[in-house]
Amino acid sequence: MNDLARELGGALGIAVLGSVLQSVYRSNLDVSGLPDPAADQARSSLALATRLGPNVAASAENAFVDGMHVALWIGSAVLLAAAAAVTALHRKA
Repeated sequence: MNDLARELGGALGIAVLGSVLQSVYRSNLDVSGLPDPAADQARSSLALATRLGPNVAASAENAFVDGMHVALWIGSAVLLAAAAAVTALHRKA
C-alpha cells in the first residue's frame, strides 16, 4: 500500500505541476509576428520555439523559467502543508 501511495502521489504531482508549467509557459510566450502554425508549434514545444528566431527563443526561455518558478512555488507550498499536517497529526498521537 505504501508503494502504491508513493507512486500515485508522484505521478499526480508530476502531472499537476507539469500542467501548471505548461499553462504559464503558453500564457507568457510572445509569438506576435509568427504565422498561426508556427505560433501553435512554439506554444506546444520549447525546443521548437528556440528555433524560430532569437526573439521567439528569448521569449520562450523566459516563459519556461516563469512556468518553472510557479510550479516550484506550488510544489513548495504543498510540501510545507504536508509537513505541517504530519507534524500536527504526529503530536496528537
